Amino acid sequence: MLARLRQLAAHEVGHTLGLQHNFAASTTNRASVMDYPAPLVKLGTDGLPDISDAYAKGIGEWDKVAIIYGYQDFPAGTDEGSALDKILGEAFKRGLVYLTDQDARPASASSSVAHLWDNGANVIDGLAQVMKVRAVALQRFGENNIREGAPMATLEDVLVPLYMYHRYQVEAAAKLIGGEDYTFSLRGKGDRNPQIIAPDEQKRALFAVLDTLKPENLALPESVLRLIPPRPPGYARTREDFRIRTFPTFDALAPAEASSFMRAMRSIRVLTMCSISFSPRRGKRRCDPAIKVKYSAQ
Repeated sequence: MLARLRQLAAHEVGHTLGLQHNFAASTTNRASVMDYPAPLVKLGTDGLPDISDAYAKGIGEWDKVAIIYGYQDFPAGTDEGSALDKILGEAFKRGLVYLTDQDARPASASSSVAHLWDNGANVIDGLAQVMKVRAVALQRFGENNIREGAPMATLEDVLVPLYMYHRYQVEAAAKLIGGEDYTFSLRGKGDRNPQIIAPDEQKRALFAVLDTLKPENLALPESVLRLIPPRPPGYARTREDFRIRTFPTFDALAPAEASSFMRAMRSIRVLTMCSISFSPRRGKRRCDPAIKVKYSAQ
């Protein structure tokens, strides 16, 4: 908790200094406190979730660049424009990337690196890791997840964020389907032109997203379903709980239904992918047959 508060405090101080969000920082070794960081959870050697490195310590490499760019005093006679260009040029050569709200928040966003609450240099690999952690955490879920003396029904309050632990990583991976990478290129600077994400990477993203819809990833363990009774008076349901259709009892299908927002977004992405070419040179306005077959099967 203190590590998260430390990161949040640094983030807000960054805003007071004029820094905008950098939602591409998570793909370059958590290079900025101005990203929205998902807790980085790994599986330890004992197979259990390890949160020892959940949040980065200190400011990131991009933060240092941004402060130098915004606050550097140059000696008299310095060509300030060239000096500022050099600061950014050296940062980009080191692999640092800057993309902000407009590039990450819209459902139509196309970048493979600009996302909220994601982890990993590659969001597809990050999704695979998140799904492993989620599976272990759900298997271990039980009454010890709430305080002694708390109504057992309040287990649902703790279950929701755990069951939906993968939602932002799924959103990130889905953006690669029909996506395009780009930078804020300037004329005459030799910056890279926009590039459609490689077909194989788009397919890998599609199959990774579809894997999250497999029954074993949607169904709750029976051990969990047996624990959650109806809510007692004074513990009303809120919008933070699953939307059940079996009131007052817990709805075993509600968690899977809650994931439908991801399903809808994936459908939009698949339609986008089917309506554009993976490469302008190919000019084929159709889905790859392999994708059609596998998508239909799942």
